[in-house]
Amino acid sequence: MMALPLESSSIEHTRNHLLVSVINKITKVNIGQVTEEQEIEFFINLCPHIQYLEVHCLLNTDVSLLMKFIMNQRTRIPNLCYLCFDFCMSDENLVRTLANIMDSDTVIDNYTIQRSGDKIIVHWKL
Repeated sequence: MMALPLESSSIEHTRNHLLVSVINKITKVNIGQVTEEQEIEFFINLCPHIQYLEVHCLLNTDVSLLMKFIMNQRTRIPNLCYLCFDFCMSDENLVRTLANIMDSDTVIDNYTIQRSGDKIIVHWKL
């Protein structure tokens, strides 16, 4: 087995990652056990054609912070129109908080947001 210098390995990894992100056509992504933005950013970089994103959040996850992060990435994932947070602490206060984020931090006017059990679903037209 040949050992490559870290720089060479990293450059090759980056090239492979870019190639995969360009040619893949993944539109539906379901991510489990998320606590941090970097975990979502990996899939945003890998799957730029995402239309549907479901995020299963752990108890210590700041869902509103993740929502802001995802919405700020919309130029990199322009086809995203369906976002679902599966969070055991979902309640109407969190729904209102996410709606306020949509109203103040995005340019999306025509959206719906609803809670069904532990899931909060945000949908908008492109």
